[in-house]
Amino acid sequence: MLRKLMKYELKATARIFLLLYGTVLALGLLNKLFFMMGIFGGNLPFPVELTAGLTMMMYFFVIGAIFVMTLIITIQRFYKNLLGDEGYLMFTLPVKPWQHIVSKMTVAIFWFIVSIFVTIFSGLMIGISFELLAELPDIFSQIMGEFYEYFSFHWLFFFLEILVLCLAGLCSQILMIYASMSAGHLFQKHRLIGSFASFLGFNFVMQLASGFFFVFLDVIGRKNWRLFHNLSLFEPDSLMPLHIGMLILIIWSLIICTVYFIFTNYILNRKLNLE
Repeated sequence: MLRKLMKYELKATARIFLLLYGTVLALGLLNKLFFMMGIFGGNLPFPVELTAGLTMMMYFFVIGAIFVMTLIITIQRFYKNLLGDEGYLMFTLPVKPWQHIVSKMTVAIFWFIVSIFVTIFSGLMIGISFELLAELPDIFSQIMGEFYEYFSFHWLFFFLEILVLCLAGLCSQILMIYASMSAGHLFQKHRLIGSFASFLGFNFVMQLASGFFFVFLDVIGRKNWRLFHNLSLFEPDSLMPLHIGMLILIIWSLIICTVYFIFTNYILNRKLNLE
């Protein structure tokens, strides 16, 4: 059933995103053609230069619109489908609230990632030649080979750690938005204001908790530095401290995700009021 929910969510959001992606790629191609014509040479007619300038402005505008719309749709789909009028229908389905949360969060993450890749690709399309663009996979493979030769297996772990950390951070931000809207829905009146106030409150509390957490780790590290220093894993040339630091950040991000998820699921299970 979770797969069906995700499929439904993708269909409901795909139209606007595909339109935006097609627009930014088309504008990127137009800007590429203008660059190939030598737009910066000053030899082209004024109408052509004006058109090129407007096209570039539209390109950056659409890129901004992509990420703004991704955020807006992330908020709208959760609020409208689960906390608004459509909630009556959604909660009659044989689906548990946590499945609604997971499906919407997964699709939101998917669109954020696709938006990033489309933006990067359109920028590369403008900035480099078509021949070099076709050679990018080989160049990327060569760069990865250089990383492996210098860092051995560590480069792969660093790549995976950064990837997991980014995903965990994105999940925590999306779940904080969901938790804020769920908390705001507990207000009898002015629920949008309540949601915004809850968002600020959650953000403040988590910043404070993160500060205490990392100060605590710093104190522990200073008190046990000799023990860590005597371990072979913590030799001067060892990269293990960096891996441990990344692992700590990942674990903390996952803890935050878990807190937001449990809170949101609890509200949808026990405190939801659609009246």
